[in-house]
Amino acid sequence: MLLLLTLALLLSPTCWAQGKSARASPSGLSPSIQGLIPALLTDGTWSQDLCLPAGWGSWLWQRPRVTMVSSHLLFIHTKLEVGKAFTTPVCNEAEIKGIRVAVNLVGNIISLQVKLGDHWDVVHGHRGGTVTEFLLDKDEYITEVHGSQKVNLRYLLLCTSHDRCAAFGKNDGRQFFAFPPVTGQVLKSISGLVGPIALKNLNWRWGDAQAQPTTAPANGATGTPSPA
Repeated sequence: MLLLLTLALLLSPTCWAQGKSARASPSGLSPSIQGLIPALLTDGTWSQDLCLPAGWGSWLWQRPRVTMVSSHLLFIHTKLEVGKAFTTPVCNEAEIKGIRVAVNLVGNIISLQVKLGDHWDVVHGHRGGTVTEFLLDKDEYITEVHGSQKVNLRYLLLCTSHDRCAAFGKNDGRQFFAFPPVTGQVLKSISGLVGPIALKNLNWRWGDAQAQPTTAPANGATGTPSPA
């Protein structure tokens, strides 16, 4: 009987009207609900990704869809990804000049490491695997990314401004690709998740390449020989 009364209340016009009001404005939520979730956008999604405490790594909710039933009840529809988030640093004085990728025996990409200028960043991922290194020339940049993923990252193909490409892993699974949004931009940073056994869900940050320093010609800015 209690269950029937509850369903009748939830399906009543008054209750649904309250739900629509709460969906349009976070202030319509009860204080107990507001304390549990971040602010809602008007389209019913989180205003930002939700990260739970570091004791379990980072549990990332990928833009959940929230359906308000009343000011005290909501349904959350989401895909939960489990793993530890990482981002390679962006250095104003140095570009990505190399990358190391490790692949395990079953073909999963388990770690990556980028070289910024003359220095290598920390390894993001798991230890072990077969490591392949790809180094870039001084005026060379990564400008194109292709790859594939199943549950974990399986394949990466990185192409550069010098029309060179380096492949890592085995090309199977769902295909993906990434290009800079503006012509001439280059890869500045990589982010993603370190899953229980391999990497997954990589994202790519693009930006303008650092201007190369020029050497002033001897004997004046024009480079013309000085008079004898």
